[in-house]
Amino acid sequence: MATMEERVTALESKLNYLSDSFIVHGVMQARIERNLAETAATQSDVWKALRSLADNQAKIQSALQNLVDDRASIHAALQRLISTIDSFVSSQRKNGEK
Repeated sequence: MATMEERVTALESKLNYLSDSFIVHGVMQARIERNLAETAATQSDVWKALRSLADNQAKIQSALQNLVDDRASIHAALQRLISTIDSFVSSQRKNGEK
């Protein structure tokens, strides 16, 4: 049977081990919390970037639609100009000019 002093020494050893374990646990917990905070900040930046990309995509789609509309308007104007020139040339030929 162990003496009282041996039992106290064994208990102190176990308490030291537990104390060391609590210190390591505290350090690990602090690191995890710091990583979580960094992850949350990064996630927030990613969401901001995604919103910006979505806004830019909407602007690009609008600009492309404007280009399509402008192209249609230019095409219609060009067709009217060609028709006007054809009419002018036809009327000149009727007047005896070549």
